This record gives sequence, C-alpha cells and structure tokens, in this order.
Amino acid sequence: MSARQGIPDDKPLTALLIAFEGWNDAGEASTETLRLISSHYGASPLSGFETSDYFSYLNTRPMFESFSDGTGTVRWPTITFSEVNLKSPERRLLIITGPEPSLRWQSFIDNIFNFAQEQGVDLILQCGALLDEVPHSRPFPLNITSMNPDVLAVEGVEKVTYSGPTGMIGVTAHEAAQRGLTAASLWVSIPHYISHPPHPKAVFTLMSALESMLGISLPVDQLAEDILAWERGATELLEEEPELRSYVQQLESSAEAEDDLATFDHVDIAAEFEKFLKRRDDS
Repeated sequence: MSARQGIPDDKPLTALLIAFEGWNDAGEASTETLRLISSHYGASPLSGFETSDYFSYLNTRPMFESFSDGTGTVRWPTITFSEVNLKSPERRLLIITGPEPSLRWQSFIDNIFNFAQEQGVDLILQCGALLDEVPHSRPFPLNITSMNPDVLAVEGVEKVTYSGPTGMIGVTAHEAAQRGLTAASLWVSIPHYISHPPHPKAVFTLMSALESMLGISLPVDQLAEDILAWERGATELLEEEPELRSYVQQLESSAEAEDDLATFDHVDIAAEFEKFLKRRDDS
C-alpha cells in the first residue's frame, strides 16, 4: 500500500528520503548523503508543516552567526521539506531532513505521514548511520531493514531484530508498518574509532544503495577523491597509534573470517527492487 490515494496511475513513482541529525546520524553520514543529492540536482522547497514546536532549545541549540559589520543572525532548528529536481518522467524524489525533534514525537510523526499522503508518496526510505566495530579499510556494512511484509519479500531486506532505545527513524519505521505504508531503513556502519565527520566512505555506501534501489543516477563518482583523502588520513592516524593499529588489524582479521559480512550487493538489490516496484505498479 502507498500513500498516493487519489493520485493518477500515470504519475511518476514518488520516493521520500528521510534523515535526521543527531543520534541516528553517526559521522553526519546520512544527512550529508541527502545534502549532496539535493546539491547535485538542485532542490525546490516544499510546503510542509510548522516544526518549531517540536524542539527544545535546551537540547537543540539555535546557532548564532556573526558578520564582519558587528551584526549577526540566529538560525533556529528546523525541519526542511524539498523536492529534488530530477526532471524524470518516472521518478519523483522528496527529502525531509533536519535535527531530530526533541518534543511531541507522536504529533510529529502524524504530520510526517499526512505530508506523505498529500504528496502521493509510494516509498519511504530512511537513512541512518551507526558506530560499530568495523575496520575503515573494508567496505562499510549496510543493512536494509523493514517491518512491511511486502518489502521484506525483497531479497536483501532484513526484518528488524533490534530491541532497545530508539530514535525517530525507528519510531517512524514502526509507524509506517502500522499504517501499511511501503518503507525501509538503510543503516550504514562506520568505524567507532574514526567517528568524526566528514565520512565520505559512509556517504558513498548510502548513496550507492539509494541509486540502485531507486533506479536513478546519483553523484557517487564525485566522492572518489574525498574517499582517498579520508583513507590517507586514517592510515596516518594508525601510523601514529600502534595500539589502535593492532586493534584495527584484529577487526580486519575478523571481517575476513566472516563470509557473510553484511556488504551491499548493488546488482541484486537493484534487480529485486525493480521487480518489487513493478509489482506495486501492477497492483
């Protein structure tokens, strides 16, 4: 089931990408992924809903920017709603991003799904990044999870097995399943010993997955030089820290021993999602 009630069948498939700054955004990888997509194609603002009531400014501080003339401006936390200018007859891409709300989550989620219905959203893809015991020298693991039975039928998508404290992505995924909406979450694991942004290798992992799942061209090639520079910096760090170098070698050995290491198969997931989306169009 999609949210596009009353939307003509000949309209392009509408996908909504969501990422929140904060707890679910290790290394700022998920929000940077959506920022680069918006920057590459250009994005037009969409009318969403008022979000100021969902923030505690003690938890999410406004930012002050000073100017050379002695004046300044205050940038308040806000959620942005936009449409990527794909210029594709087959795909429409919407983005919601900003700081994770700190207040009234249930009301916020209701408004998210009202927005999705108004925009005729067919597919919701949430992006997140988490710290993990993974080596920086190998491809970063990516897990695609869902609570929707139709999406779980797609090879490569796993059911949610996590129990514990959760963020807005987890709550939104649960609520999407309760409402029968087509949704999945993409989680990239990044090395906990190099957690500070930027994280171009994690961005590459998420963006490559989105490109394959949606069947659109995204600016993954633009990340090549940033990834090389990031890897050089990681190598220099290990040269200066013998104990850390030994630890990373252990992680590399463990990763090599695990044949089922969760890496992303672009070809398989692209083919499976193409079948899934075709089934949705035919239903």
